[in-house]
Amino acid sequence: MPDILLGETRGDLVFAAQAKVPSERDERIRLLGWLVDAARRRPTHRVVVKVRAARGEAQTHAETFDFAELLADPVVRAQLGGTLPANLVVEDGPMAAHLERAAALVTVSSTAVLEAIAGGIPAILVDEFGVRPKLINTVFEGSGLFGGAEDLAAWTARHPATSWLDDNYFHGRQHDDWPAQLEELLRRRATAPSALRARRYNLRGGALRRAFERKRMLGHHDRSTAGTLSVVVALPARWVVRRARRIRRRFAGPAPEFVDAA
Repeated sequence: MPDILLGETRGDLVFAAQAKVPSERDERIRLLGWLVDAARRRPTHRVVVKVRAARGEAQTHAETFDFAELLADPVVRAQLGGTLPANLVVEDGPMAAHLERAAALVTVSSTAVLEAIAGGIPAILVDEFGVRPKLINTVFEGSGLFGGAEDLAAWTARHPATSWLDDNYFHGRQHDDWPAQLEELLRRRATAPSALRARRYNLRGGALRRAFERKRMLGHHDRSTAGTLSVVVALPARWVVRRARRIRRRFAGPAPEFVDAA
């Protein structure tokens, strides 16, 4: 059963949009289809597509397939069943203001879910596209917040598992042990170099990739030869890869039609 309480002040289902997740056009249209379904099932409550910025406003990550633009596209509207429900709205503004009116938050992996958890607002982490590092959602494994298209459409939001909260810093100050652990690490570091942890993700690229990531993070503080050479190689290669992806998307076939399951 949904762990959600609808009321006059907290009646919105707020979707936290992301620039790169999901990344493909057809995936973003599918996600909009589920939000449309959710709006149709509860016509007296708003489903808010909370976009990251106003039109034309600079963003940290370029958004190739903007949700607001997709909803305004007549072809996409036809895929979503024609006339969109009046209670499906697109809004920008501070996330905190939207959460004040939210009965639940929906996202794929936005950090807005952490704000919702801290505020006691139930959430749905859409797992229809998988759970993997590229989707930035592996940290939520074990939280109990993952749900599919039907959960979204039915407003089946949940609160996270207590064990996950305890493991992810949602605990009282009386349980803070980081100062003692930090002191112990500094003590060990003073006597011997700390061992590097084995990489679990982003394993392709080897030493060149590690040098590039170090240079990118440390900037001019990294004066190593490997860091300088990595930039010379990686920046042009990354430019080529991004342009190839853009061309592939431009010439990709039309997205499959959305089928309304209602």
